[in-house]
Amino acid sequence: MTIALSTAYVADLASAPEMAAALTNLDIGGVEIDYRLKERDLKALVPLLRAANLPVTSLHHPVPLPDDYPPALASGDRLSLASPWKDEREASINLARRTLEWASDLEAAAVVFHLGTVADIEPLWAEFRRLYFDKLVDSAEAASWRAEAVERRRELAAPYVDRAMLALERLFQPAERLGVTIALEVRYHFHEVPSPAEMLRIFETFRGAPLGYWHDTGHAEVQERVGFLSHRAQIERFGDHLVGAHLHDIRELTDHLPPGQGTLDFAALADLLAAAPLKVIEAWPAPRQQVAQSIALLREAGIA
Repeated sequence: MTIALSTAYVADLASAPEMAAALTNLDIGGVEIDYRLKERDLKALVPLLRAANLPVTSLHHPVPLPDDYPPALASGDRLSLASPWKDEREASINLARRTLEWASDLEAAAVVFHLGTVADIEPLWAEFRRLYFDKLVDSAEAASWRAEAVERRRELAAPYVDRAMLALERLFQPAERLGVTIALEVRYHFHEVPSPAEMLRIFETFRGAPLGYWHDTGHAEVQERVGFLSHRAQIERFGDHLVGAHLHDIRELTDHLPPGQGTLDFAALADLLAAAPLKVIEAWPAPRQQVAQSIALLREAGIA
């Protein structure tokens, strides 16, 4: 499978022709549409991509971005499928159905989803950042803090996960009818749904559903650096469900850098990442030469 590039890379460009020019000047085999594009821009961009023989391989929910959302606040977590508030959940489900329909129309194989956040424990993230930057991740203090955080999550997360699973159940029928896979992404923060244990529960509960796992190199690496999971073990654990991967680099705890611009060892993960049917560079706006070098690096590593 060739490498695709997320439209996150062109998020700073104002028009569809500018976006298309930036994407078609790179040696890629497809494009992922991410959540920053509004409908008018999406409708203008798609014909340009088709003219350039660049298929849409995947979407990142929500697509398109609702007109009343400013692009600067666009996020895969803007409306939560796990929200405690019914109105928000219903709005999120409706957006998800619309994204699945767009994916089908664009002949994309999968839609990447975030499921929500356990809001009550979100403030703990600041402490994990402190421990990392103070080089205390392997200390007894950090181990104690992680154990406390895991216990607090266990007490608080269940209703969020249950609500997310109920929402997913309502999306499987349209996803199956449309021929699109719902791909659950490994998260950047420990307080986001699903955790690895919750991901396992979801897959065991919904065997046979149009559901898959989406790996994200930056997210998994951040969680490894603060001590919550093993990057390699995460891919191995869900390899049977793997449908795609976001490939981006990381420096300290800052991700979404073009591969090769950070400190992630892609070659060490190549044997696992190569198995992902869909591979997408999900870099934020960067010099074209850096992304061109990323494509070459991933091919040299054997990932593409």
